[in-house]
Amino acid sequence: MIQIATIETDKAERLMKALCNHFARKRTAHYEGDKGYIDFGDAKCEITASSNTMIFQAEADTTEGLDHVKRAVGNHWKDPTYIQENGIWSILHARF
Repeated sequence: MIQIATIETDKAERLMKALCNHFARKRTAHYEGDKGYIDFGDAKCEITASSNTMIFQAEADTTEGLDHVKRAVGNHWKDPTYIQENGIWSILHARF
C-alpha cells in the first residue's frame, strides 16, 4: 500500500533534513541530496524535496503501517519545535 502527500513550501530541503535528522535519533533515517528516508519498522516514508515542493511517499503492507507513518510525521509537522511553518499540519494531514 502506498499513499502520497505533496506540500508546497520554499523551505522543502531544510524541512526534509530537519525531519530526517530528528527521526535518526530513534529510527533508521537519513537523507542524501534531495531525498530523505525514514524506516518505521512496519512502514517507511520517502521524502523528495525540490525548490518549492515536498513529496511524502508512505509505504506499508497494512493500513496500520500507513497510519503509523501519518501519525509520526504529522505529529512533527504540528510541533513548532521542529517545524516553524504555520498551517502545514492541516495540509499534510489532508493530503496523506
